[in-house]
Amino acid sequence: MSPNPTDLTFYYAVWQKKCWKCKRDITVAINVEGWSFVPGGVGELWRQEMPDWLLKYLRSLGANIHYRKTSMVKEGYYANVCPYCNAVQGDWFLNEELINYLYEEKPQNFKIVEIRKEGIVRQFNSVREADAYYNRAK
Repeated sequence: MSPNPTDLTFYYAVWQKKCWKCKRDITVAINVEGWSFVPGGVGELWRQEMPDWLLKYLRSLGANIHYRKTSMVKEGYYANVCPYCNAVQGDWFLNEELINYLYEEKPQNFKIVEIRKEGIVRQFNSVREADAYYNRAK
């Protein structure tokens, strides 16, 4: 039996980027569970289920996330969508972009948030900050 999604803690990186299509500034959020700088979990591209409360918090951070079907993922997934031109910002490319933040001590317009149903529990301003916190907690 899988755990009830309302009981889980989620970890998301949130940052601003240019839409690949219209080049306007947008906010994106990507699941970072399974990355070495957050505790446990298994990373997941193309998330196909998302509790309403989690979607609400991510949208409150500025991410425009909607369920979409794409040529790459025909069954659909919760994707970052440009609010201006409606283009899906692919998870694969966002994960590649996230790698760049691993090496920045104080990246601009970037944060990692720990979210539970009650709200945002913690926020970190860099991967290094999250890594230091969670490694200290072990």
